[in-house]
Amino acid sequence: MRPVMQTLQRPIVYRSAIALYVVMMLGLITASVAIGNRDVRSALYLTGSPTWNTHQPQALRALYFDAATGARLAPDDFEIRWSAPDAAPLATAEAGPGHYLHIQIPPYDSLAPRQNSDSHDSLAPRQNSDSHDSLAPDQNNDSHDSLAPDQNNDSHDSLAPRKNNHSHDSLAPRKNNHSYDSLAPRKNNHSHDSLAPDQNNDSHDSLAPDASAETREICALARRESFPELHDCWTIELRQPPRSPSESLQLAIGPPTSRDPEQDDRRAPLTAEDPTSPLTLQIGPTDGELVRGLPDTLGLRVMERASGQPLRAHLDITLERGLTQAPLKSSLTTDALGLAALPINALTELTLKITATPLDNSDDAPSTFTLRLPTVAAQFAIDMPRPYVVAGQPVEGAVSTILTDSPFMTDLFAGSSMIAASAFGSSKNAGGFTLPTPEADAIGPLARVQVYQSFFGAGDAWDIAHLLVLNDGSPQTLRETTSLLLDYLHTNHPDEHWDVYRDLFTPPHSPSVDTPERIAPLIRFALSRLPRDFQSPQPLLNTREEDRRELEAWKDDLQRDLYHMMIVVLLVGLLIVAYFALLGVRRLRREKSLLAEIDLELDAPLTDNSDARIEDLVTLFQAFIVFATIALFGLGIILVVSYL
Repeated sequence: MRPVMQTLQRPIVYRSAIALYVVMMLGLITASVAIGNRDVRSALYLTGSPTWNTHQPQALRALYFDAATGARLAPDDFEIRWSAPDAAPLATAEAGPGHYLHIQIPPYDSLAPRQNSDSHDSLAPRQNSDSHDSLAPDQNNDSHDSLAPDQNNDSHDSLAPRKNNHSHDSLAPRKNNHSYDSLAPRKNNHSHDSLAPDQNNDSHDSLAPDASAETREICALARRESFPELHDCWTIELRQPPRSPSESLQLAIGPPTSRDPEQDDRRAPLTAEDPTSPLTLQIGPTDGELVRGLPDTLGLRVMERASGQPLRAHLDITLERGLTQAPLKSSLTTDALGLAALPINALTELTLKITATPLDNSDDAPSTFTLRLPTVAAQFAIDMPRPYVVAGQPVEGAVSTILTDSPFMTDLFAGSSMIAASAFGSSKNAGGFTLPTPEADAIGPLARVQVYQSFFGAGDAWDIAHLLVLNDGSPQTLRETTSLLLDYLHTNHPDEHWDVYRDLFTPPHSPSVDTPERIAPLIRFALSRLPRDFQSPQPLLNTREEDRRELEAWKDDLQRDLYHMMIVVLLVGLLIVAYFALLGVRRLRREKSLLAEIDLELDAPLTDNSDARIEDLVTLFQAFIVFATIALFGLGIILVVSYL
C-alpha cells in the first residue's frame, strides 16, 4: 500500500489527473456545442389538395431547399409514392425554373386493380393483355393509356396530354351525344382504358389501394448528393366523383374570396337613376372590381326590366371620376343577346355614367345608370382567349402583371382539387401559360385558372378565370354545357332572368346561339357572374418545421444527458483536487513535525501552538477559495453551454 501512496504523491500523477479532467470537460463542452449547433440539412415544402376526387388527376407543387440558408436546391431524384414498403413511384419530377417541382399524379381510379387482367402492376393492368408494363400501351391498339397518348408519338409518358388521339379510351369524349348525361362520368364501361377500375380483382399490389378507403398515406422522397435522404408522408382524403354534371358544377364553385380588406365598406357598384325605367343593366363581375394598373374587362348586359329579354341597345359611356391608363370608349352597342364588353385599364376607383338607348324600339326612353368600380392591387390580370376548353386539350391564356420579369404560379382547379400546376416567366409586364387538362371522364364541366406570385402564400395578389370544360369540340356539346351553367345561375339567382338565355338552347336552338362565336360572349358574361373563388393550394408538407421540432426534442434529451455527465465530471474533478490538496496538507504537517523534532534536538524554544492553528486556518481558507473557484467555473461552463 505504501508504494502505491508514494506513487500517487508524485507530481506527474496529479498533473496528469488534472490534464485528464480538463480534456474530459472540454470534450463534453465541445460535444454539447456541436449538438446545439446542429440543424436540419435539407427541407421540403409541398402544397396541393388534401382531398382527392378518385376520378381526377392531382397536381402538387414542391420546393426543395437548404434548411439552414434557405437556398433552393434541385434534387437529383424526387418521387411520390404510397407509404407501403417497396411501393413503386406514382410520379417523379425534375426541378424547373426557380427550382420548383411540379408533380402530376394520375387519377386515383387509375391506381385501382382491374378484373381479368394478367398484369400484376396496379397502375395500368389491361384486360386480356400479357403485358406487365403498367405504363406502356398494348400493341395493335391506337392507345390504351388515357394519360399518355401523343399524336404520332411512341412516348409512354403518363403525364402527356392527349391531342388528336384515336384512342378507344373510355375517357375519350363522345361525339353526337345530345344528352346532359354525356357530361357525366361514365360507369359500366367496357372500354380498354387502362385506367378504368374493375371489380373482383385478386391483385394485391401495394399501388392498388382499396377504393372504399376514406384516407390514404402518401409520401415524398427527395435525394441529393451530399445531403441526407429526405422522406416524409401526409394523409389524403378520398372523395367519390359527383353523380351528375349539375352536381359536379355546383361542387366546382366555392365561396367568394376578396382581394380588398375594405370590401365591406364599398358602396353598391351599380345604381339606376330611375328604378322604374323599362331597361335594366347588369355588370360582370358582380362587384365591379377591376385590377389596378392592368388591362381588364367589364361585362355589360342590357335587358327588359320586367321580362329579362335581352335588348340591342346603344350605350353612351361617360367617365365622371377617376383615372385610366388609356381613354375609355365613349359608346358601345350590345349584340343580339344584349351583351357588350368594355375594356378598362383603371388607375384609380372609377365612376361611370352609362345611358342605354334601345335600338329596336325608339318609344322607350333611355335609361341611365351610375357605376362605381373599385380597384385592387392584385398585380395580375388573366386574359383567356376562349372561355371554354375541350377536355384533353391544354388551357392557354395570357397574363398581364405590374411586376417586371417576375415568374408566377399558375394552377388549374376543379372545385377544391388542384389538377394541374406549373410556373411561368414574364417579360415586359406580360406572360403566358399552358396547362394540361384531363380527359372528359376525369373533369367536370367547370374549371378555374389561378395566377399568383408567391409559392408560400398568395395574399391579395392574385387573379382567377373560370372556364367551361367540354367533352368534345362539337357545337352541340358547347350548347349543352352552356345550358348547364345557365341552369345553375337561374336556380341560384332566379331574379336575374337567366332562363331567358337557357330557353335559347332548347331544341331547336335559336340561331343566335348556333355558333361558338355567338355563344362565347354569353359564356364570358355568365362566368363573370360566378363568385371569385380563389383557393390557395394547401400546405401538405413543411419538413423543416417538423424536422426541427423533432431535432430540438432529440437535442434536448441528449444535452440533458451531457449536462449530467458534466456535473459528474465536475464532482470527480473536485474530489481529485481535494485529494491532492489533502496530500499537500499532510506533507506540510509532516515537514512541520520533522522541523519540530530537529528543534527539540537542538534545544530550540518551541513555537507557539496558536501560530500553528492560524496557519492551518489560512491553509483551509485557501483550499476553500480553490474549490469554490473550480466549482463556479464548472457551473458557469454548464450554464453557458445550456444556452447554446
